[in-house]
Amino acid sequence: MKKTFVGILLASICLFSACYFKNPDKMYLATAQRLVDEFPDSAALYLDSITDVERMKIRDQHLYQLLSVQIKDKLHKDLSQDTSLFCLRGIYDKSDPAMASAIYYYSALVYEEQFKYGEAMEECLKAEKLSDGIHAKQKGLIQNTLGRMLQKQIFMDEAREKYHNSLAYFREIKDIDSEIFTNHQIGNTFLVENHIDSAFSYYNKCIELLPYLSSDSQRVNIIINLTIAYRISGEYQKAHHYLEETLNYPLTHSQLARINFNLAEVNVDNSEKVYAYLDEALKLAEEEDDIALMLSMYAFLSSYEENRGEYVLALDYYKKNFFYMNKFFDTNFNESMLEIQQRFHVKELQNRNMILTIREQRYIIVGLIFTILLSVCSVCMYRQQRNLTLANNLILHLQKMSLEYNEQEKSLKNIVLKHFNLLKKVALLENYMVHNATNSRFVRKLHEIVYDQEVMDWDSLYETMNSLHNNLFNKIREEFSVLNDHDFKICCLTIARLSNSEIGIILNNAASTIQYRKTYIRKKLNMPRQGNISDFFKERCSGNS
Repeated sequence: MKKTFVGILLASICLFSACYFKNPDKMYLATAQRLVDEFPDSAALYLDSITDVERMKIRDQHLYQLLSVQIKDKLHKDLSQDTSLFCLRGIYDKSDPAMASAIYYYSALVYEEQFKYGEAMEECLKAEKLSDGIHAKQKGLIQNTLGRMLQKQIFMDEAREKYHNSLAYFREIKDIDSEIFTNHQIGNTFLVENHIDSAFSYYNKCIELLPYLSSDSQRVNIIINLTIAYRISGEYQKAHHYLEETLNYPLTHSQLARINFNLAEVNVDNSEKVYAYLDEALKLAEEEDDIALMLSMYAFLSSYEENRGEYVLALDYYKKNFFYMNKFFDTNFNESMLEIQQRFHVKELQNRNMILTIREQRYIIVGLIFTILLSVCSVCMYRQQRNLTLANNLILHLQKMSLEYNEQEKSLKNIVLKHFNLLKKVALLENYMVHNATNSRFVRKLHEIVYDQEVMDWDSLYETMNSLHNNLFNKIREEFSVLNDHDFKICCLTIARLSNSEIGIILNNAASTIQYRKTYIRKKLNMPRQGNISDFFKERCSGNS
């Protein structure tokens, strides 16, 4: 009562203060989120105060949907129709795992109320997977729900493991109500297996904490199960005492049906009381469609009538018991929870393997890209180094040619070198080499100096050469028309006694290219393969003069 009053007071204060906010809907939502665990009634007031959900941000709309279901669960209302929550699954798995975990958890509760336990188990396992960064209370609820799913299929050892996990979380945050409820659940698993001493140990823990329990409904459930343990152990007087005590609490139809059933079992020696209690219990159980309870009652009646010798009635009750047993199994065992759990973990393992494979492939791709880049860089560096080597060789040849140049000599070779501006080019290169001898700019500059500056005047050169050699070059041009301009230049420079390398430098060709062209020229002139071009022309043309 005190807790409810505090919640209403807080809600009133916040509702009053909301008037001063420019966006009260946002404030209502945030406050409802803070109050939902301790004061669900007050949280519901806030959520109802939001006037325009559609104008809120998308995430706030999703939070509104989640809180609506969460409040209903806290107030023990029906969740079976809240399927709109399913649309939010998968949206926040990476961006907000805590919210994603809550969405999966409450989706599981919706499935559970629809009796779709397989789907509920899968959603709960997803919630567990994303529960690392969430509050201990939510972790405890997830573990508790997993335990409850397993208990419904009578996997008691597995259910107890989950219950103990949830108990640790509830103790961590000192949540007395949840701690009592979980001890009660563990006691029930032992009771189902007829381990009465173990069941009593957990029920007694509940009884010790019972004065701190805020829910009368939970208190009644604990007492009812305690009376079952007393009845099974033969302590009928204690069982009857506790059952009478529960009648002082406000009861649901399902709880009243269970109390009447237990009273019938306690008063088994009085057939009138047995029938009276069971008639009332069956009516209430049918109203609530409590299959498990009806299954237990018809099992008791068939056994009870058989012991009394009423075999026809016993057979009739046995048939009804069999009918509800099939119904119970259809509802609870349509798919094994352990199989679902195993399948989920296999799928998780497959997902992790897939992520590792993708990661490995990324590393391979990055490695390949790096290798390609390295190869391209190596090729570029090789080409640059080769160009520098060629350039250095070219400079050495030029320097050698410059040393052979003699200003006083009037030889044909000297005339060619002079026309080539050899000394000027060598001077320019030696000056440029001081600062740029190791990069591609040097190679570009080399070609600019050697081939682009002051292009040779070939006509002037030919005239000079003709004057020195009795008009030899005009005679060659006239007589050997098969030679093109490039061939003619090679022949002229050969007669001037320039080597293949030197001719290549002047004509911007490789020495091997000049050698090949000379072979081709010999073929054109019908010369021997190794014939001397210079001697050939001098012999042929001197004879014609």
